Amino acid sequence: PFTATYIGGNSPPEIEIFNDTDRTLYIDIGQGKMTAYAIPPKLSKTIQLAEGIYNYKASAARVLPLQGDENFKKGYRYTWRFTIITVRK
Repeated sequence: PFTATYIGGNSPPEIEIFNDTDRTLYIDIGQGKMTAYAIPPKLSKTIQLAEGIYNYKASAARVLPLQGDENFKKGYRYTWRFTIITVRK
């Protein structure tokens, strides 16, 4: 789910999260202890992390959550864009 762009240097990893949905997006991310973020609809949030492997969970009302882990590296900027896709059965 992440797009990594090398920006160079030894700067800590930065993640820009875009909420392109009509619902508040809830992101929990951390190494052991999770930090929670709420991102209102149609807005974005930028967070900086220390280099390393992080667990994450992204959720919103009435959608299946997304969870996993990602290795964030120094010198990279990550973008994470959320949309909702409706599937009819």
